[in-house]
Amino acid sequence: YERLLSAYRFTFEHGTSLKNSNNLNARLIEKYSYLPTDKDDTGKPTVSFPQFIQSIVYGYRDFSPDSLSLITDGAALHWLPFYMQCNPCNKEYSPTTIIKMETWLRDTQAFLNQSGIDPNRSFYLLNATPGGHSSDPDLMKKYYSKVKRSVLLELGNIYKIDFQLFGYDQDNIFNILDTV
Repeated sequence: YERLLSAYRFTFEHGTSLKNSNNLNARLIEKYSYLPTDKDDTGKPTVSFPQFIQSIVYGYRDFSPDSLSLITDGAALHWLPFYMQCNPCNKEYSPTTIIKMETWLRDTQAFLNQSGIDPNRSFYLLNATPGGHSSDPDLMKKYYSKVKRSVLLELGNIYKIDFQLFGYDQDNIFNILDTV
């Protein structure tokens, strides 16, 4: 869930050109006009978080086959389930190492050691989003509380294989939403 929030914030809130690839921003606002829109950091209309999640959950149903690239290519690669991008069950693409964001430094150093590359160097995460890290439970609650629980259940099912592959709790978002 953190990955989706991070992708949303990076793509839609901060005036990046990604939201305009394939005219993504305008097309999602139009398609999900029954949900409120937001404004980006420049004050221009942008897709709201509920509209964004709606496009992930219902995009295959809501867009015509010739428009599906809107939700599978370009900026959408930032939130497309990993198992759809790089099928880990395919021997040709099976990874030997998985580096997780929450253990990025440790995992990167282990990978470099395993690869025979000197791990004694400085590494920086370059895509930090202003306004706090997307794994902050308060930030997650702020955004995900705007989305219907039924939609969140369907969202969890879309990413179920990713949750299983990487050892994440599919119901964690409900634990966060249910805290006072």
